Amino acid sequence: MILPEKPRPPEPRPRVRHPRIAARLRDRPGVWHQIADRRPLRSAHNLATSIRTAYRHPGYQPRGSFEAKVIRRGEDATVLARWTGPQTNTAR
Repeated sequence: MILPEKPRPPEPRPRVRHPRIAARLRDRPGVWHQIADRRPLRSAHNLATSIRTAYRHPGYQPRGSFEAKVIRRGEDATVLARWTGPQTNTAR
């Protein structure tokens, strides 16, 4: 009896050092930087949302001071972000 080969586990993602990246983004305001490549696409969207909202990544606080977007590249997706500064609410 021949057993089928076990599928290989996916390769681990490289660690993203968010505090260091957030500091780099603040040094160059308004410039888009590549943050990470992700698969599946949902993972990339989750990361972009967490950057915009500073959820689970306090280096991106205050909330709304960073923009993030996802660029699709085939089955992969790239997350880009930039610092725009704290948002002020002028409505009274």
